[in-house]
Amino acid sequence: MVSICTSSFTSLEQKAKVEAFFAERSTKGFAMGLAQSLDSIHAKSSWLERDREDVAAWVKENGYTAPTVKSEL
Repeated sequence: MVSICTSSFTSLEQKAKVEAFFAERSTKGFAMGLAQSLDSIHAKSSWLERDREDVAAWVKENGYTAPTVKSEL
């Protein structure tokens, strides 16, 4: 359940919030799942920090960005 709830988290701030939430609660029965979720958040954060610019450039170069809609207001 923890992994489902945290699967979209990608920042160290989000990881810290999860850690703070569970700091005063018993994690008996899902401690391993929680540890894996925290590790996954950390890995995603590191990947984004390292590769964000390269991925953004690749997406743009290969035409995967949505066209900009200009408002005539």
